[in-house]
Amino acid sequence: MTFDADQWLSVLEMAHKYDMAGIREIAIQELKNMNLPLPPVKQLVFARRYHCDELVDPPFQALVARKETLSKDEMAQLPLDDLHRLIVAREKPFLKLMEERRCNKCHLNGRWHLKCWNCGQLEAAPY
Repeated sequence: MTFDADQWLSVLEMAHKYDMAGIREIAIQELKNMNLPLPPVKQLVFARRYHCDELVDPPFQALVARKETLSKDEMAQLPLDDLHRLIVAREKPFLKLMEERRCNKCHLNGRWHLKCWNCGQLEAAPY
């Protein structure tokens, strides 16, 4: 007998509710071995709700890598710690790019957006 992802999620939910550690571990292992048919935010919420740290990384990485920003509804579903961790991870490439920018006028490196903090130059160009 083979279960699909929805059935394993139900098994995990029941195992958590009735404190069946062995069945819970089997369900977690089975879920780790398959692609869950849920959006990444729901996967992350589900993993947190049932204390499945093993199931947190795949949806988290998918949210970091995706091009679309999080919607307000998605943000509202996430625990504050996960939301903060996600925002920091998504900002890292942008912050690195801003650190590498150099003002064409005064040639200072640094964090600035649209306007150099040192000389007032309005545009930055990669150097």
